[in-house]
Amino acid sequence: MLGARPVAQHALVLTRPDGASLRLAAAVDGLHAASMLPVLAVPRYRRAAAVTGGLAAASGLAGQSVAGSGRR
Repeated sequence: MLGARPVAQHALVLTRPDGASLRLAAAVDGLHAASMLPVLAVPRYRRAAAVTGGLAAASGLAGQSVAGSGRR
C-alpha cells in the first residue's frame, strides 16, 4: 500500500505529460509533504518523515516548475 500513491501518480504523468497532470502531481506531492510535518514531532519517525517529506516537497516544486515553464 505504501507505494500505491507514487505508482499511480507517476503513471498519470507518464501517460499524460501535460501541464494539468504535472500540476496535479505536484499538488499531491505538496499534500504528502505537509502531512509529514506533524510526524516530525515524533522522535521515532522524525528521520523517515524528514526524508519522505523533503523528497515530496522537492518533487512537487520541480513538477510545478516544469509545468509552469511549458517544458515536458
